[in-house]
Amino acid sequence: MEKSVKLEKREIIISLKKTVVSIFGIIVGLIVIGLVTVFLARKAFYNFIEATADNVSSHYAASCLQEGSDYLTEQLRLFVYTEDVTFMNNYFKELKVTRRRESALDVIKKYDIGENFVQSMQNVLKISDKLALYERYAIKLVVVALSEEGQDFPIPEEIRKMRLTEADQALSPVEKKSNARKMVFDLYYVSTKAEIEENRYSALNDLVIDADSRIVSDRIYLQKMVVISTFVLVAILVLAFFIVFIVLLCVLRPLEHFLRNVKEEKPLEELGPTEFRYFASVYNDLWKINAQNQNNLKHEVEHDELTGLINRRYFSHLRHALEYGESPVALLIIDVDEFKHVNDTYGHETGDAVLVRVSKVLSDFFRMTDFVARIGGDEFSVIMTKFGDDIESVIGGKLERMRDALKEPLDGVPGVTLSVGIAFAREGFPENLFQHADKALYRVKRNGRNGYAFYDEIIDSI
Repeated sequence: MEKSVKLEKREIIISLKKTVVSIFGIIVGLIVIGLVTVFLARKAFYNFIEATADNVSSHYAASCLQEGSDYLTEQLRLFVYTEDVTFMNNYFKELKVTRRRESALDVIKKYDIGENFVQSMQNVLKISDKLALYERYAIKLVVVALSEEGQDFPIPEEIRKMRLTEADQALSPVEKKSNARKMVFDLYYVSTKAEIEENRYSALNDLVIDADSRIVSDRIYLQKMVVISTFVLVAILVLAFFIVFIVLLCVLRPLEHFLRNVKEEKPLEELGPTEFRYFASVYNDLWKINAQNQNNLKHEVEHDELTGLINRRYFSHLRHALEYGESPVALLIIDVDEFKHVNDTYGHETGDAVLVRVSKVLSDFFRMTDFVARIGGDEFSVIMTKFGDDIESVIGGKLERMRDALKEPLDGVPGVTLSVGIAFAREGFPENLFQHADKALYRVKRNGRNGYAFYDEIIDSI
């Protein structure tokens, strides 16, 4: 019996030993898994930082591509209207040497930012190149006209080889110049420029969509990492009582907080040991960068770059959103009087400063609940909702004070006057509201500008 008991005790000890070894092995394995999880999470964070930087760089490159296209247009129009050969040389320097458009596309191709965005930007360049052929024909018309008038200057080889149509060859120098000037503002040219801008906006939307997709993917991956880490820690708690105490105080609480905030897309509070504080710090940095990037992208898509007001595209969305509303709507269409004269006299930089000044005055004098937009070169608009019966006198008072604020020069910016057309709708934003306001604006311009008028069905229908 004694021998049997001893053998029985020995079997129990071995069993306990195996259990301890097994538990130790499990703990070591869980620790290894936890370390791997932390490593993968850190790697995911760095990948996310790199992807965010790629998005920012690609966004900047998209702006450079548009700047290159706009610069070509600017130099072309200056050459056609001033006949200064310097502008033609600037045009070809940008087209053949500086090559901002091509360089921007090369930068975009370097980053892993989504096939849709790259294809959209390639399409922007393709349309821009197509428009450049049309632009060079306008340059050819002016060059031939100047040569026929006896002017002698170096002509780019590409222009020299280009041939005019028989009809254009038969034109006089003045007619050739006139045709060139019409070309750079005709329907085809303007619509193609609009197509370039629309494709760029579409590309930026693709970039936003791709960034959102990556954020969702990274968030899911991070959630998996947190779940795995939680499982590891809970398993260790079951194996040893003292680990339960540590996990409860130092690990589980911050992990639950992290998991909840990651799901709710909120920043993390820095809790727990150093590793988790690092986790929260890196996540918060990425969260702030991403939130800022999203806000910047959304703001650029919906706002005018020069004035910061909402742009024509967002203004159109707003019109549709208000179309079937039940509240009354007031629409103001505002033109800066003689703005072309300001540009011609003071230069485009001063012209831009005038637009910025007008936009600031509009923002200051209208309410936060009103929608102030820049819908064209020197054309602004305001949509007002939630107003009382005395709205006409309120609007009139605002416009009178705005006239006083803008009539005198300020900080080197010349004073200007405004022409304003106003129309009202009892409910929502009907399709003809814009036409009514435009007719009222036309009446103001017809009567000498520098004033405002409310749409009158009898007067404005004549």
